[in-house]
Amino acid sequence: MRPNEIRLRTSSPTRHDPSASCVKYFSRSAALVARRRKSALFIDLGSTTTDIVPVAGGEIVARGYTDAERLAAGELVYTGLVRGFVMATAQRAPFGGVWTPLINENFATMADVHRVLGTLPDGVDQMASADGRAKTAEASRARLARMVGRDAADANAASWRALAAWFAEMQLRDIEDGARLVLSRSVLLQDAPPGDGIRGVGQRAWSDDRGWEAIDSETREEAGGRAGMAWRPGVLLA
Repeated sequence: MRPNEIRLRTSSPTRHDPSASCVKYFSRSAALVARRRKSALFIDLGSTTTDIVPVAGGEIVARGYTDAERLAAGELVYTGLVRGFVMATAQRAPFGGVWTPLINENFATMADVHRVLGTLPDGVDQMASADGRAKTAEASRARLARMVGRDAADANAASWRALAAWFAEMQLRDIEDGARLVLSRSVLLQDAPPGDGIRGVGQRAWSDDRGWEAIDSETREEAGGRAGMAWRPGVLLA
């Protein structure tokens, strides 16, 4: 069992367990949401991956068991707040009025993106930077510049912030695609949030007024300190 995870039983049998129930592993945060909310879609943004956990009838109703199954079901998205590679987040980016293909090298991570945007929580970036240099906004701008074949001196800070915002948007789109796939299941479809309601992962600044809200700090502490957000039909989670 991995840290901050618990064992839960679901009523859906899989080929891994022919009995009427099977053991699955989910974060404490997801289990806490299931205890407190009858219907929700919990999104847990980690340093490397994002878990999307559906809750219905006060129970976790995830479809996937293995990582392969969870990836196929949209319940596991390989993008995270820190360790995600920028080169895996997008194939191109708008810069200087043109579409620029990204260099296919690990010159920058999503920690650089969120550091430039000011959305990287203190203390979460425990990994060395891609180039082994400082973890400052200035150094992160330089690393992002390399992704489009440039030096930081080639543009101003506002231009690099706009580039970082593009990468953050592409990350959100990947997570939203997974969430839409999970919500397309009949068990949750009737309560799905409208239109652009799926906007917000982990950071309160990314939430909106359509039913999404970041998990508050007290709940995060109770759940083991993981960042996350959840949606309940018609209700903001305070």
